[in-house]
Amino acid sequence: MDLAKIKHIHFTAIGGNGMAPLAIHCKKMGFHVTGTDKNSDLFPQLISAGIEPLNYHLENIGNPDLLVYSAAVKAENIELQDAFRKGIKAIKRSEMMGLITKCGKTIMICGSHGKSTTTIMLSDILSPLGFAAITGASSVSQNSNYYNGDSDKLIIEGDEYDRSFLKMYADEIVLLNIDNDHMDIYENIDNLKETFVELCNKISENGKIYYNYDDEHVRSVLERVSNCKKIPFGLSKLSSNRVQNIVFSNNFLEFDLFLEDKFVGRLKIKSIGNYNALNMLAAIVCAVNNGLSIDDLPKSVLNFQGVRRRSDIIYNGDIMLVDDYAHHPTELESILEVITSLKRRVIVLFQPHLFSRTREHYVMFAKALSKADKIMIAPIYPARELPDGVTTSHLIYNALTEEDRSKAMVFEDLWDSYPYIKNIMEKNDIIVSIGAGEANKVLYELKRGLDA
Repeated sequence: MDLAKIKHIHFTAIGGNGMAPLAIHCKKMGFHVTGTDKNSDLFPQLISAGIEPLNYHLENIGNPDLLVYSAAVKAENIELQDAFRKGIKAIKRSEMMGLITKCGKTIMICGSHGKSTTTIMLSDILSPLGFAAITGASSVSQNSNYYNGDSDKLIIEGDEYDRSFLKMYADEIVLLNIDNDHMDIYENIDNLKETFVELCNKISENGKIYYNYDDEHVRSVLERVSNCKKIPFGLSKLSSNRVQNIVFSNNFLEFDLFLEDKFVGRLKIKSIGNYNALNMLAAIVCAVNNGLSIDDLPKSVLNFQGVRRRSDIIYNGDIMLVDDYAHHPTELESILEVITSLKRRVIVLFQPHLFSRTREHYVMFAKALSKADKIMIAPIYPARELPDGVTTSHLIYNALTEEDRSKAMVFEDLWDSYPYIKNIMEKNDIIVSIGAGEANKVLYELKRGLDA
């Protein structure tokens, strides 16, 4: 499709977290943008960008040159049906993302864990240099999934879930890690790695791949990529770009930064966890290769204010409330390792995400949760999946040791956890909601009580 021939784009489900920033960027590129959605939460951002969305779907969408719809839109949607009747081209969001990535320089952040955080870190650093960004989570600095910038310089997040990132065209890739997630799609880690090989081999010989030297799966993928410049980063001394001597104090991470084996200085960022020092390193290496002065690094990294739902401290008084999106055992283990290192009683409310992921990883979920002092397990958040009649949160509970089960509870309803946690919480506790579903709503209800 030639975007030069497109003037008017209509977005069905324009209010989604992925659709709204894409629509705003298309408006920035000069297209006339219209859209509808029954979810109006992000309408203020769209209106601020000069888009006037409607809070209902249209039986007659008019005559746009192109209709873009989200993966959640069903074939029977009245707008999609109207486009089919009129012969209007209709494409999914991922295809539209692919088209706009051809229109200028694109940096893609991908990997099994840390994509959204690293995308926002890089966007906070490079935004002053004119880079726009479409992010997978809402940043604290922008309170949005979009960074306004030049239409021909774009930072995006590449999702491996349904191989949708293969539809995109990046000039540079930041490859964070590869783990055995989405096995309902890939069946095994080798198939997942094969998809990353395919992605990386789309880079031109003038492109760059910044890769995590510490991850053996990433290294094995890069061995099969030969047509571009490959730049490592990591915690290991074997990586020429690295961070060392990481310390967490007063809500800041501090670390020594080395670039090309040369000591640059000691930096600090507003974050927690060694994994976020590594994510910031990835962002720094990419940013320096895209024009950021090394002298400006100490100030530039402080532009990062955090990510909604990623190690997000939403209340910090006598009790600390932390919200985290972790939904894979590796992520769960990482956040709990950081939280428990603070030497305070930790209460975890964990909501498993997807029946397939729970079946695949329930033993590892149980092992990770054992770090907490109190374990609250909510019903599985199904998202795109239907119940199988067998897989429940009790799988995780039953996989706990007898000792760990004595400090654990399984709730049949998420909100049953609220009065229980409220009753047992004590001064100096850290209460953490973990999961990609709605467990954080319980945390915000607790926050309202603490604010009162």
